[in-house]
Amino acid sequence: MPGYRNNGGSNGGFGEIAVIDPKSMKVEKRLKPGDCHASGETLGPSHHVLVTCGGPVVMNASDGAIIARISQIGGGDEDWYNPGDGRFYFTAEDKSTPPVESLGVVDAQTGAWLQNVPDPGGRQAVALAENN
Repeated sequence: MPGYRNNGGSNGGFGEIAVIDPKSMKVEKRLKPGDCHASGETLGPSHHVLVTCGGPVVMNASDGAIIARISQIGGGDEDWYNPGDGRFYFTAEDKSTPPVESLGVVDAQTGAWLQNVPDPGGRQAVALAENN
């Protein structure tokens, strides 16, 4: 199975994900999530990967196709896939004014945004809780 490495900023100022062959340790290809400084990646079902960045995206890890762009919440730096409910979770600021720290919830299979759960004053570890 190939390895994935975040190359934030090496794509003309935008982030990219290098797919590395584990035997040769050579970069096989580069996935470009777009106008995004990639900060976190979480692999879910069907080779779907959540890339949390300035504008989070769900993309196909095999070919780099964008499945969904999440516009209801900003990018974060903590993310998690929960196989129990098939959802991606990540920390970020919502789009309200003023922005509120929140937990973004996205369907990992379809890439559909489901909700933001406000977490004023919180951040980070909430995305990793197994009971979320």
